[in-house]
Amino acid sequence: MKKFIMGLIIGAVLMMSGQLYAAAPLIGKKVANTVSVKLNGKSIGSGIIVDSTTYLPVRTVATALNLQTTYQSGVVTVTGEENAKQAAEQQAQTDALTADFNKINSKYFDLLTKVDQLQALVKGYEEKIVPEWEKKVADMPSNPINAVMLNQYKAEMKSKKDDLKSKTAELQTAKAAVDAFVFDHPEYEKFIAKLPTA
Repeated sequence: MKKFIMGLIIGAVLMMSGQLYAAAPLIGKKVANTVSVKLNGKSIGSGIIVDSTTYLPVRTVATALNLQTTYQSGVVTVTGEENAKQAAEQQAQTDALTADFNKINSKYFDLLTKVDQLQALVKGYEEKIVPEWEKKVADMPSNPINAVMLNQYKAEMKSKKDDLKSKTAELQTAKAAVDAFVFDHPEYEKFIAKLPTA
């Protein structure tokens, strides 16, 4: 389709600033009709029919095809390869930025997931596991018969409290990692600001 349109451009009447300039062989020829021109179903302007040939304004067609036109010393120049190259370079940059963003996004959510998991674990220790062992120790009668079991309960309670302390430290480290990540990726702050808050 582009080759066909480019062929029409080469034979087109020169048009600059909305005015039609006729090429020398067309001077004095009768315009048989005007036609509406469509590109991929979308109207892009009008053309004329002279001697059974349709002529289109160069700028109109070039603009529709994302090409550039320049006029100098009676010559209209249409360029498109640089535009295509620029578009390809811009797309490559966009793809690279998207890939980088996806990596950053994945890393950020991995850090948040770790924080969420540790928060749930710490909460479980604080609200259920440690209190249960404290209650078992408190409810165990202190006498020689229960001494061995009481010592086991106390040891288990201490172990759970140590676990809680360890998990709390891990949670603080994970939160610090999230903060450091945000600090190291300032471009990500706008995205983070849009996240829903719990």
